Amino acid sequence: MSTWLNFSNYSYANDPLYDTMMYHRFSLYYYIIVGGLSAIGNIYLVILFLLYSKLRSSQCNWLIIYLCAADVFIGLSSVLRGSIALLAFDNTILGFNFIMCQFVSTPFGVSYRIGQSIALMMAVDRLLAIWRPTYYAKKQGN
Repeated sequence: MSTWLNFSNYSYANDPLYDTMMYHRFSLYYYIIVGGLSAIGNIYLVILFLLYSKLRSSQCNWLIIYLCAADVFIGLSSVLRGSIALLAFDNTILGFNFIMCQFVSTPFGVSYRIGQSIALMMAVDRLLAIWRPTYYAKKQGN
């Protein structure tokens, strides 16, 4: 019984299907570095928000910090995806089951959707601030 692909000496590096920038090693390093920097920067903003009570007085700041929390998870899941892709690339791992794919992709997808929802709430908040400034100021307690 013959197969169409010989797995004994297979390597992603020699497969023309994986010869694109998406699967290139430097792009995976980029995912890891940028995701890590994003997570660190957003964690810093969350810490500042928790340390200074004056920042917690505005509703818009609460929405911004919620967006930062979602971006922390996006950054961490980007690091996770890049690391697992590098691991699979280096060790020529060919088969991933459904649970592993869900483990890798679900945190990113959920965080992305939460970030979109918070961005929409921020847009509505800014619309209220521009459309009804007196109502918005009264609601804020100013």
